[in-house]
Amino acid sequence: GVGGQNVEQGLARFESSFVNRERNFPPIPQLSPDVLIIGSFAYNPFSTHDRNKHYSLLRDLLVKAKNVSSNIYLLAEIAPLKYGFGKGKNGVNMPEDVAFEHAGHIIEQLDDVINLSNAENIPLINVYYESRNDSSYGNPYFVNKDDGIHPSIAGHYFTAESIVEHIRF
Repeated sequence: GVGGQNVEQGLARFESSFVNRERNFPPIPQLSPDVLIIGSFAYNPFSTHDRNKHYSLLRDLLVKAKNVSSNIYLLAEIAPLKYGFGKGKNGVNMPEDVAFEHAGHIIEQLDDVINLSNAENIPLINVYYESRNDSSYGNPYFVNKDDGIHPSIAGHYFTAESIVEHIRF
């Protein structure tokens, strides 16, 4: 996939091919996937946070996805850290108050993914709830200590195992 994009950018490229390093990927509709997992895009809020826009555009993305596959899932990724979000030698290292606010926006959008899953009757892979250890915030074990944002190796395994447990044919 393409990292660092918000849901609007993901929606815009859904029907487009793209190149990642030396690999060329055709548009998703051309792939005719048996299973299509739509990520939350929650970790990339709009520069001016707009929770309603995120929800609406993710719903639009689901409409497109339903035309491509009959086996669609929504993925609510690992919960963000409460303390140390974005911190580390490879982190964005924003000021603590900015990091806390950003993590809060991610949580709002992850909550909306759960709401959207219920509203649209789309199966949910809820790694977000399963990875929390402090109300809405994430367990540091599942977060990369070098950047405080991305999943650790344990977080990747945890996500993969959750996906395997939820996929039904």
